[in-house]
Amino acid sequence: NINSRTTARVVDFFPPNLADFSVPAPKPSEFDVLSDCSNSSDEENSSPNSSSETTDLNSSGSEASNDDTSQRRKWEWRFSLTLEDACAPVPGEEPARQEVYVVSEDAEFLLRMDATNLRRKPQALAELREKLFLLWGDLEERKAAGGDGGGEGEGAKEQAVTDKESSQWQGKGLARERPKGRPFECCLKEYGVKDREAEKESWGWARRFRMFGTTIV
Repeated sequence: NINSRTTARVVDFFPPNLADFSVPAPKPSEFDVLSDCSNSSDEENSSPNSSSETTDLNSSGSEASNDDTSQRRKWEWRFSLTLEDACAPVPGEEPARQEVYVVSEDAEFLLRMDATNLRRKPQALAELREKLFLLWGDLEERKAAGGDGGGEGEGAKEQAVTDKESSQWQGKGLARERPKGRPFECCLKEYGVKDREAEKESWGWARRFRMFGTTIV
């Protein structure tokens, strides 16, 4: 695992709806106390678009419809950002882009906000939108207007990101116009997760990146 510092700007994010940036935290188990690493491992193996985290909170299910249950349940941040290298690229080449995950305590440090049910708390959602505007400028408005070339978080939907896949991203038309968000310094940590390789019908390792030690001021 490698930790690094980079200067980049945000050019895309996932989920496309900011109200889905916060999700219900997994229910604790009696086995959680056996290992301090269990929670972080599960956290990093998950992605913002996994099925357990994108449950429709407006559905008629008991958890979504019961206000008391919603208030008692713990919530956590889980979303991803597509970063573009702010350094000048080689002439004739597109700037390098990379998807990074922002979850749990790292997201709390970034946003200076506690996770909550954003669909039931419009004031918290408005505060989140205001903070993220400082991070990425008018990116949300451009995405809503289709200014990102029609890629609603396409990069964030990739399960594994390699150098080859990053170059393929650049051909998908994500945020083709120059991003208006200001470049910022952030810390990234690289880690590996098990990923099933369809061609080999076996399990391999996939690289992922997670933001940490970064805050919006």
